[in-house]
Amino acid sequence: MPEPQRRYYSLPMVAKSLGIHPQAIRLYEREGFITSVRSGKQRYYAVHQIERLRVIIQLRQELGINLAGIEVILDMRDRLVELQKTVAALSGSGTSPLRPAPPAPRLETTRIPVKEES
Repeated sequence: MPEPQRRYYSLPMVAKSLGIHPQAIRLYEREGFITSVRSGKQRYYAVHQIERLRVIIQLRQELGINLAGIEVILDMRDRLVELQKTVAALSGSGTSPLRPAPPAPRLETTRIPVKEES
């Protein structure tokens, strides 16, 4: 059985609660979009994996995005989360990853007289 301090749900429970076929969940796991914990032949999913499944279902059913597109979107979401953690860690340490940009160089301008037509 999975770690007792974390909340896990079986494949049939997850499929029923999300309104999708268990085979769809297995497919998403094979594609590497989600992971499960196994006990014997039974698969269990943590709450954060179920939330990820909700995103996948929304992308697939509501927006019609194919598996390749979902892979790209999930990868970008994961990267964004990591960047947010890095920024939060650096902000908490007093070091900011964001520095003000140096002032832009002043451009020389030349006025050109314009003749008005009469």
